[in-house]
Amino acid sequence: MKYPNAIRLLRRYLTGKATPHEVEKINDWYGPVQQDIPATTDLDSVEEQLWSKIQCKIVDDHKIVPLYQRPLFRVAVVVLGVMVLVTGAIFFLQRSRHLPTSSLPKVLVNDIPAPAANRAVLILANGERILLDSVTGTAAAGSSLARVTNGNVAYRQIPGSKSLGPAGNNTYNTLYNPPGSKAISLSLADGTIVWLNTGSRLHYPVAMEGAERRVEVEGEAYFEVAADEHRPFVTVNLKRNVEVKVLGTYFNINTYDDEPTTNITLLQGAIRVSKDHQSVVMRPGQQARIGSRLQTIDNADVEEAIAWKNGRFLFPEGTDIQTIMRQVARWYNVKVIYAGDIQQKFGGSVSRSSNLSQVLKILEATGSVKCKMENNAIIVSP
Repeated sequence: MKYPNAIRLLRRYLTGKATPHEVEKINDWYGPVQQDIPATTDLDSVEEQLWSKIQCKIVDDHKIVPLYQRPLFRVAVVVLGVMVLVTGAIFFLQRSRHLPTSSLPKVLVNDIPAPAANRAVLILANGERILLDSVTGTAAAGSSLARVTNGNVAYRQIPGSKSLGPAGNNTYNTLYNPPGSKAISLSLADGTIVWLNTGSRLHYPVAMEGAERRVEVEGEAYFEVAADEHRPFVTVNLKRNVEVKVLGTYFNINTYDDEPTTNITLLQGAIRVSKDHQSVVMRPGQQARIGSRLQTIDNADVEEAIAWKNGRFLFPEGTDIQTIMRQVARWYNVKVIYAGDIQQKFGGSVSRSSNLSQVLKILEATGSVKCKMENNAIIVSP
């Protein structure tokens, strides 16, 4: 049975319009499936993939119709119908002898799962490297590392007798979170909490001493800065000469080298963003986008800016494939190759716990792109 025909049949079944013959066909198909589903089936994962497929949409001429503008009842029917169809297909089509081989879904044999562990490395001032995911508790360079079992890994830096260098300067450590690693949270000595995204680096003082609290960031990080009106907290990116100065606030900074702009999104409080001789004071809900010049965007999509911290890919309507694949490449630690020009725009939400093949199938479900995996690379074509 072709996919669209199955959807129509299930829709008639769910609305009570199916004929006795159609009801019998549904029972014949789905009955064995219910018996064969193993107890360990991850239905939440299946549901997540299906919901994401419905959310992902393609629009010609850069016009996208949001999901919430569609009739709610029709969407509910489609969700239930597709859930039954695909859940059954996963376990039943493989054993069905009535379908030709060409009808079976293609499976990526070299699938890549989402990062299941944190591979962050703490680089001490003396050059020593500590793989943090293997640490349960230790003391190094005036710091105490404590494992937190809440889905993330957090480490608290506490100033000690050896926190200052021989010249009386702050000792700086570096936290590096490589591509293909889960996000990590870090509690600094002043109480500031930093979440570091994959493929990112934070250079910070072990003891927050002196007139200001200064850290350097590469990649992406979310800050919840502890309030201290006498000592501003300064975040800098030296490669792009960008500086963010705060007293106590929540903000996200995305300054990956391969992104066209540095984006700084303010959630709470106030910050001053500076680039060369330009500067602006931001208020909550604004985003600073810094390329060749500094511009401020009102009513920014704050949820999209911190979706990575909340375990999701979230792409606003009208997102190009290059923007999507940059995030995918960092998260799964793969390369992306484009075999053709893709002009269509996308929008949707996908769990970052999904396997790479699930994300690619969701993109392919739009009918606008084809994705092929070869070794550690994704080939994307129209």
